[in-house]
Amino acid sequence: PPFQPIITMYRDRLVLAGGSDSPHLWYMSRQGDPLDWDYGQVDAGRAVAGQNSTAGRIGEPITALCPHGDMCMVIGCVNSCWILRGDPAMGGQIDCLSRTIGIVDKNAWCYVPNVGQDNAGTLVFLSLDGVYLLPAGCGTGEPVSISREKLPEELLHVDKNLVEVQFAYDLLARGIHIWLTKKDSGASTHWWLDWETKGFFPVSVPAGQQPTAVVEYASFCAEDSCVVLGGRDGVLRRFHKRYTRDDGGVAITSYVD
Repeated sequence: PPFQPIITMYRDRLVLAGGSDSPHLWYMSRQGDPLDWDYGQVDAGRAVAGQNSTAGRIGEPITALCPHGDMCMVIGCVNSCWILRGDPAMGGQIDCLSRTIGIVDKNAWCYVPNVGQDNAGTLVFLSLDGVYLLPAGCGTGEPVSISREKLPEELLHVDKNLVEVQFAYDLLARGIHIWLTKKDSGASTHWWLDWETKGFFPVSVPAGQQPTAVVEYASFCAEDSCVVLGGRDGVLRRFHKRYTRDDGGVAITSYVD
């Protein structure tokens, strides 16, 4: 299926969604073969799509696909959150987790590594109501708010049409980068979520260096951050805990209130 901006892997399948022609549909390739999209086969590893699956359909445009271990995948919409348990070609089912809390954008989520069922970790994401978490495992619990209690307004009703939202967990610093990059040329306030204290800290970077791509790269960090930022100016950058000046030679101001 062409023009699908949401891409992930689940149960060794390439999963696509978010196309403008059918934004509520998802598509999965054959297990182990990302080039096989033949939905006419009958074996358990066949390619499968939302319109010909018995797992169930999503009635709202899909905004995010979040593999939650090997046993389930969270499917986010702007105003709702769903979970696919199992494989849709082998009797898997889609159930609703929340009809009010969703995920605002395709990269507005990440996992915090903790030992849980299936070793999936905790899913953390941005909804219209702020930052929420979903515990590890494939249970039926609803998402839990973690930002509204500390930041009543700052992370509410983020519009993905105006802002590119990207989450990334930093293994070295044990926190979550929350990047809210404006799609025009302006600058915006971003956030650092300290996972151990659940404290939120504002982050700002120059307008020309706003991150347009963010990737976790845990095998590439020592004193540097485990997250690499692709800037609007085409430069790759990382935070470094011992640097007191940025790459332009400007002193970095730190303060505590």
